[in-house]
Amino acid sequence: MESIKVRKTSTGQTPLSLTPSSGGHRFMAGMFDLSVLILGSVIIMVPSLIVFIGAMRQPSISRTIAVYVIMFLTGALVAIYDVAYRVVVPYFFHGQSLGLKFFRMRLYQENGSEVRLRNLLIKALTIFFLVILSLGLYYLVEAIALFVSPSHRGFADVVSGTLVSDTDEDE
Repeated sequence: MESIKVRKTSTGQTPLSLTPSSGGHRFMAGMFDLSVLILGSVIIMVPSLIVFIGAMRQPSISRTIAVYVIMFLTGALVAIYDVAYRVVVPYFFHGQSLGLKFFRMRLYQENGSEVRLRNLLIKALTIFFLVILSLGLYYLVEAIALFVSPSHRGFADVVSGTLVSDTDEDE
C-alpha cells in the first residue's frame, strides 16, 4: 500500500504522512454508512406508505393525486437526507461519517489538511448522481475500485480530491 506524504506548512503544522485505509476497511465503513442511509430513508417513507394504503382502501381521484404528490415529496426528502448525511455529518465530525468513526478512519483532502465543505459537497453530489444514473450499480463498481486501486480510492474520492486514512484518535 502506498504512503502519501503531505505537508501542512500553511498552518505551521509538521508534515503528515497518510496511508490510505485498506479496501476491506473502507468497504465495511461504506456498508455501515449505507445501512444508516437505508434506515433513515425507510423512516422517511413511512408517512407516504400510510397515505398509499389509505388510497388503496378507498380509491378516489383526489387520493390518487395525493399519493403522487406525497411520493414525489418523499423522494425529494430522501434525496436531501442522502446528500445531507454525506456532507453535514463529516463536516461536523471533522471528516468522519458514522461508518468512518466506527472503523476509526478519517476523510482528508489530498494535501492532508482537514476536509472542506466544498470537497464534501462535490463527493456527495458525485455519489448521488452516479447512483441515480447507474441504477445503483455504482456501489458495486466502487467496491471493486476500493479493492483493486493501489491507493484504495474510489471515483468520488478522486473527483472530490479526498483521501481516507486510518486514525488512532478516539474523538
